[in-house]
Amino acid sequence: MREPLKIAVVGIGRMGTVHALHVLELAAETNICTLAALVDADPDRARRFAAQNGCDVPLFSSVDELAAANICNATIIVTPTGHHREHATKLIRAGHRVLLEKPLTGTLEQDREFAAELGRLHPESLMLAF
Repeated sequence: MREPLKIAVVGIGRMGTVHALHVLELAAETNICTLAALVDADPDRARRFAAQNGCDVPLFSSVDELAAANICNATIIVTPTGHHREHATKLIRAGHRVLLEKPLTGTLEQDREFAAELGRLHPESLMLAF
């Protein structure tokens, strides 16, 4: 049997909470994944989510800390749009597969540029939740 996919969630706001709960549900029902970490610029928000949902996972306050920890191989990014490209690029370079909550970036021009970059340098590394 394969080891469960270790998934982190970055951004524990409204949609980040939904994604984290889905990971927990999928883990409980199938054992194909596990919630490996929570990341939020507000450490108390991540702590509250973990406590309310019985999660004993590492908590980080930045994507840099998560990337350096090398504890997971997939990440769901649910941060403000202005950070999407930076966060996704950093985690992809750290070896993560990324599910990015829409939009890709803030403009169509930036979307095209980032999509071309991903296609050239990191094919099959990012999926956009839409």
